[in-house]
Amino acid sequence: GKRLQPLTNSNVLKHLLLNHFARVNERSARRYGIGTVDYFIGVSYTANMTLDTIQAGLRAVPCGRVEVLLHPAIGPDARDAHNPVPIRRYVEARQRAVELQTLRLPELRAFLEQEGWETMSYSSWAQVQHDRRPQEARPEVPEATHEICRDAEVRGPVWISQAQPDSRAFAE
Repeated sequence: GKRLQPLTNSNVLKHLLLNHFARVNERSARRYGIGTVDYFIGVSYTANMTLDTIQAGLRAVPCGRVEVLLHPAIGPDARDAHNPVPIRRYVEARQRAVELQTLRLPELRAFLEQEGWETMSYSSWAQVQHDRRPQEARPEVPEATHEICRDAEVRGPVWISQAQPDSRAFAE
């Protein structure tokens, strides 16, 4: 069952490819002073990230920064009606609901608190990494660029829903 999950479907190939590209990209990130996580868990258990799986993955990490891969979703949504069938199937899959429920479990929050894990969004984590860099290593960004970033309306491709409740739940 669960012990064979990492060896099924495309998870082995995904794991190998991601490990390869992570090593290549880590060198580039270090060269440019971009922070990276120390561990990434969940690839081998894609679509099967239960409370037990998350706890086991985090307990296996000795220390450091960890990114946990989950794909929660609430579906279907009327705004997704124009999306291709494979995307709708993905959003409506039972695994998406299971991972969303897992994220909302009080037991997960209690485990994270008990084990001393601090949770944050990637954006918040990136800001912390930026703030830790010495001032001379931070590029000067003109105020006009900040204004453009604040004012620009970014739209995702048609197969991606805008600000879905599942995105908010995942961010929590």
